[in-house]
Amino acid sequence: RVPANDACNTAIVIPSLPYQQSGTTFGALPDFDKVSCNAYAYANGVWYTYTPSESRILTATADSNQRLRVYSGEGCNDEQLTCVGRISTTQTFVGYANVQYRFLVSKGSFDLGSAFQIDVKDYNVPANDKCNTAIVI
Repeated sequence: RVPANDACNTAIVIPSLPYQQSGTTFGALPDFDKVSCNAYAYANGVWYTYTPSESRILTATADSNQRLRVYSGEGCNDEQLTCVGRISTTQTFVGYANVQYRFLVSKGSFDLGSAFQIDVKDYNVPANDKCNTAIVI
């Protein structure tokens, strides 16, 4: 059976952070026709999406036997998706206010799928994050 969040446009919406959810890639279909963010067509996965209301540091983690990619963009076709984080089990990045981020969890190779857990957390952006707000030592 194909998971409900098998496609980018049917991604599970993450309502708030921190978020932790178990899922499965069993039954997932190919995600791309060509290489996208180091995701090949044979890397079948499932999707999650989150839009922060304010700029925050976001950390997304999937089990060590999974591959996690992060995209931003207004749509789900290859031309609308921008790769934020390539293959890894953990992605940390600045999530900007009102920008939609999409998380693709997949197995590598021609794997049939497996169960996994995804965790997404947020942290405050430090006050001295920019040069003009540097702390004088």
